[in-house]
Amino acid sequence: MKKSNTLIKYIIEGSIVFLSVFLSFYITDVNREKNMKERKNILLKDLSNSMIQDTLQIYSYIAEKEIILKTWKLIRDDIDSNHKLLKRFKNNRIKRGGYTYFLISKSIRIIDSLYIISISSNSTL
Repeated sequence: MKKSNTLIKYIIEGSIVFLSVFLSFYITDVNREKNMKERKNILLKDLSNSMIQDTLQIYSYIAEKEIILKTWKLIRDDIDSNHKLLKRFKNNRIKRGGYTYFLISKSIRIIDSLYIISISSNSTL
């Protein structure tokens, strides 16, 4: 009877140890899954914010490109018309630090350097 009682005792203790180890592995796995989901959500939010910022930068770049293209067309047309536009704006500008601020367009234009380039390009042709 003592042997059967001890055997049952060992089986019960072994089962308890096995179940506790199995339960601890299960709980660890559940915690790992939870942490991975939280990390995934944080990374997705960061990615979303980064994509929004990138999209805003692209829109800004496109807007600046359109302004540059319109300005370049205006300068090219002015060069073709023997600088009539430059002569018209020459009296309406304020010179500050190399940049020319046009009062009509309210934007910064580096016209002097382009004017010099256009003169040199016209003289080589």
